[in-house]
Amino acid sequence: MKLLEQNKYYAVPTVNVDGFAEIEKAYIKDGTFLMKRKNMNTKSSTLDQCGLENSGVDLNRNYGYSFSQGDNSADVCAETYRGPHAFSEPETRAMRDFITAHKDEIKFVMNFHAFGNLLVIPFNGNLPNDMMKERPELHQIFSEIVNESQFPDGEQIGPSTETMGIQAGGDAGDWITYNLSIAAGEAELG
Repeated sequence: MKLLEQNKYYAVPTVNVDGFAEIEKAYIKDGTFLMKRKNMNTKSSTLDQCGLENSGVDLNRNYGYSFSQGDNSADVCAETYRGPHAFSEPETRAMRDFITAHKDEIKFVMNFHAFGNLLVIPFNGNLPNDMMKERPELHQIFSEIVNESQFPDGEQIGPSTETMGIQAGGDAGDWITYNLSIAAGEAELG
């Protein structure tokens, strides 16, 4: 209870509202689980070209740090299509603007995804991972979390290159950590 009394918490239930709506619509219609990780980005008009699941922008590849590096794609139909430029999407601009406006009061950010049983920590777009050199004070926070927490058996912890085998440029946690000096990671829930 003291944590609630002594701190302010911000919760953003979902950033990909239109992608979530498509998942919900498909599930209600026939019980199928649509794999829709990208927004709808109606400006790109890729629905006919790419199909419902593959149209839009992967919002977690659309942030402005290491934007064009790694396993994100310039191909509009690719699962990890990053968009035409960093922060091209209204969703990522809204998150950028909100977190920037509150950067002096936010001490930690946790983004939740559904890849499975991982705690992904920055920097996901950089090879080699240079978080210790670039943000040693934030690296220390992640070290403390890892050393002082009890994680479920099989939980993997580290940057995406170690946990998922991908170099995820344009990642939200990387941008928040690097640009705003706020520790930000991704909990991948299986």
